[in-house]
Amino acid sequence: MLQAPSVKMHRGVLRYMIERFDTSSKKFVIEKSEYGSISLDHRDVTSILGLVNIGLSVADVLIEEGLHVRDRIPSRFVSRQTHNLVIDQLIEDTIRDGTGDDDFLRRSVLVLIGVLLAPDNGLIVPKEYFALVEDIKRMCLFNWNAFTLSILFDGLGKVKKGDSVIQWPQGNLAPIQYKPTIFHLEFIYICILQLHM
Repeated sequence: MLQAPSVKMHRGVLRYMIERFDTSSKKFVIEKSEYGSISLDHRDVTSILGLVNIGLSVADVLIEEGLHVRDRIPSRFVSRQTHNLVIDQLIEDTIRDGTGDDDFLRRSVLVLIGVLLAPDNGLIVPKEYFALVEDIKRMCLFNWNAFTLSILFDGLGKVKKGDSVIQWPQGNLAPIQYKPTIFHLEFIYICILQLHM
């Protein structure tokens, strides 16, 4: 079975970065100086996840179709016990089915959304997201980059404002973990340059 490489999440780094997140500027303020903040943008998502920042707006499709799609989800996609899009069940059904048909693609993308692009609780994918996989041809046209970054910033904002019961934000946390390393390298480089001026 294909498996995405595991990324070790460093809780200390993540906690530190979450504490340093400024919701108004959408930057991580490490120290109050000219070079003391880290921005996270679409270029970083492209570098880390390989997702380009072009395509149809996922947010607009979810607004326009998300609530209406709930009643159109075929029963073969939802759990018989809970009627949710359960990630483990989607994986099991994909393996059991064994075909590379449209349902395979739909299930695979739903799992990617629930595990990598917009992870929430790790157990289910919100039903609204079925609108993103219903049309196979349109699935490739979405701007997954902007969607991933938006979900991450929304999750960080909720945690910072205290609107989230969970202390970890919704979204892919890998970019937060990656950026401090780059920041420290850039900061050291700038300090060295200033010393030699």
